[in-house]
Amino acid sequence: MIYFLDTEFTNLPWISRPQLISIGLVKENGESYYACLNDFSLERASDFVREKVLPSLECVAVRKSSHDVAQEILNFVNEYSPTKIYCVFPTENDLIRMSVPKDIQGILTKYEDLDFQLFRNLFANNYPEKWVSIASSLNPIVQILKDNKRLPKNNDAHNSLSDALWNRRVWIKAGDIKK
Repeated sequence: MIYFLDTEFTNLPWISRPQLISIGLVKENGESYYACLNDFSLERASDFVREKVLPSLECVAVRKSSHDVAQEILNFVNEYSPTKIYCVFPTENDLIRMSVPKDIQGILTKYEDLDFQLFRNLFANNYPEKWVSIASSLNPIVQILKDNKRLPKNNDAHNSLSDALWNRRVWIKAGDIKK
């Protein structure tokens, strides 16, 4: 089973150690999971996160611990172990828009799959062995769709469920182009 993942987190990893705020996970069949966490430090949230991410959280009243979210994801995934987990990784243009200093852009390859790293961290040392060990990038598909002016709009960016659903729409749209 293919899954589409997005997370929101407190800050960029080259500024401080990011903490997970919310997670969206969508199966290829469209079934989705969304959770907001209660065990992150609001003091570590960047100004951008405070302005753009926190207001878009749909589950402000129902926050859960990382442990509970990990258990819920195990139940959500159930017998359909991930054969691929797709994410969108920041591109060079994304980094420029985020005002990342040129001198550290080169080291960012270790953070390009930050969503997946935060996802794995939910499970501490209990990440299931049969699950994929790396995320797959949707960036090449996004670029093809953008070049063909067929990239779907995401009207609710910075919401992890909306972004994960958008990732799935991108994947489906790419399949439509091949037909």
